[in-house]
Amino acid sequence: MPEPENQPSIYFDFSPPESSANLEYELFNVENAQQLWDMFWEDSDPFISPKFKNPSHFLKYTAYQTTYARKSAEKGGCDYLFKNKQGVYLGVLHFYDLNTKNYQTAQASCTIGFATVASHRRTGLSTEAVRHLLQFAFEKHQMQTVFAFTEKKNSPAHAFLEKLGFSMTHPDTYKAQKYDYYELTKQQWNITY
Repeated sequence: MPEPENQPSIYFDFSPPESSANLEYELFNVENAQQLWDMFWEDSDPFISPKFKNPSHFLKYTAYQTTYARKSAEKGGCDYLFKNKQGVYLGVLHFYDLNTKNYQTAQASCTIGFATVASHRRTGLSTEAVRHLLQFAFEKHQMQTVFAFTEKKNSPAHAFLEKLGFSMTHPDTYKAQKYDYYELTKQQWNITY
C-alpha cells in the first residue's frame, strides 16, 4: 500500500462542516493523523475500532481514508476530526458510502459513524457533533437516508442513535449477526429538528 497522502475527491465535496456552537471540524488527513492516533490508541473501550489501536492497521486506515475513499465513485467517504474551541481534539466523525449513482437524488444515502475520546463521552459534545454531521448530510449533500450501525452489545450506542431519531432497520447482510443497523430519513430529521 502506498504511503498516505492527501487526495482531493473528484466526485464529492468533502470540505468539513462549518463550526458549531462549541465545536470545530477538520478533514482527516496525513497532517492531523497523529491527533486521531493519540485520541484512541490506548482507549480500553472494546467498541473503539481496533484500526485506531494497532500501528500497522492505523497506517493502512490512514492511507485508505486519504486516498482511495476520497476517489471512489461508489464508496466515497471521509473522516472529520472534531475539537473544542480551545483546540482540544475530542473525536472523529465518519461520513461514507457515498455513491455517484444516487448522489443528490431521491435515493441518496450515506452511512455515518463516530468515536469520542473517553474523557468527553456523555458530555453532550458527541450529540452536538453527530447532529451537526446529520445536518451537513441532509442539507449540504442532499441525503435522503442516513444509515448507522453498531455492535449488538454496544447498548450506549443503541441508546444514542435512538435519541437522535434513528430507528432500527433489518438489512439482508451477513454482518447483521454482529451489528444492528439504524436509519434516519430526511423527512424524520425535518420533523425532529
